[in-house]
Amino acid sequence: MKKLLSLIIALTILCFAVSVGAQTWHVANQKTIGWDEVTGLANGQPVLPTDTIEYEVFLVKYDEPKENAVSQGITGQLEFVVTIDEEGRYFVGVRVLRTPAGETEVLFSEVTAWSDVLEYCENGETFGIKFYFAPANTGGLAPR
Repeated sequence: MKKLLSLIIALTILCFAVSVGAQTWHVANQKTIGWDEVTGLANGQPVLPTDTIEYEVFLVKYDEPKENAVSQGITGQLEFVVTIDEEGRYFVGVRVLRTPAGETEVLFSEVTAWSDVLEYCENGETFGIKFYFAPANTGGLAPR
């Protein structure tokens, strides 16, 4: 019984390790990110046609807490081009903003959808973006 339990625990740990490593890393300093349109409210009712729905896009380094995320901008479109100018690996987050007609106060979605969380990614395929500068060119070529 102990051997079976040990085997189950070992397989669980192995499966978790494989799923963490299965994330796709896109190499780029600019990447267009897209998402599904939000057409409903948290209570299940539809968004009113007079409401304004926008999306705020964030980047956070993969090894930092999500609280350190930096806003990249707000758009009313269903895609956004993120630009990375510092080397590293990043996750992308999208938060929904709603402004009801005639109001000035913005309401935020309860959660930010992150690119490393299965339930928020298309087909459950998590991803990140990584960017590193190329080395400088060499010089001083001469026969030796």
